[in-house]
Amino acid sequence: MAAIKECDGNKAPGPDGFNLICIQKGWRIMKADIIKFMADFHENGRLVKGLNCSFVTLIPKKENPTIIQDFRPTSLINSACKILSKVLACRLKMVLLSTISPTQSAFLSGRNILGGLLVANEVVDWWKRSKRSGLIIKLDFEKAYDIVNWSFLFDMLEKFGFGKKWVEWMRTCLVSARVSILVNGSSSEEVSSKRIEAKGSNLTILVQYCS
Repeated sequence: MAAIKECDGNKAPGPDGFNLICIQKGWRIMKADIIKFMADFHENGRLVKGLNCSFVTLIPKKENPTIIQDFRPTSLINSACKILSKVLACRLKMVLLSTISPTQSAFLSGRNILGGLLVANEVVDWWKRSKRSGLIIKLDFEKAYDIVNWSFLFDMLEKFGFGKKWVEWMRTCLVSARVSILVNGSSSEEVSSKRIEAKGSNLTILVQYCS
């Protein structure tokens, strides 16, 4: 229940037609079914067909958009998967500080991405005061979630000491995902996502029709 309360209930609903405020307000009625769903996933590490489905739609970034870059894609997920993701994220949060380097300055509670910039400024200032020379390399990192190889992800989870059950949970959440594209409010045929390497492009996720 704590994970459900922490979620923003006023988000757009997914294919199931429910947003989380419905579950928050109707918790007494839905509690048994949700707990049964979570217990089944915990024990068997599986999601029934249709549960890990979502709608993908385009949100305009500005008025009168004219090109595809003027839109931001967003995914509308089923409420059950939102709850599951929140619970898994809360459990993962408990061990992040022990698995991520202390020099990682972003995406962790209590750390700020500007910390790296401040350190760089201090180093350059120290060079100037001490009349020393140095070399600065600026690297642009792509979004890891968009480009990471799934097999690499599962291997790294094992290397960091995550148990087999946790790795299988992550595998299920990724490989069972299916999406429908919303076009003028109507959904397309469901497709599944598959991680591939796309040379010469930042696009590394290929959407293929499922058999």
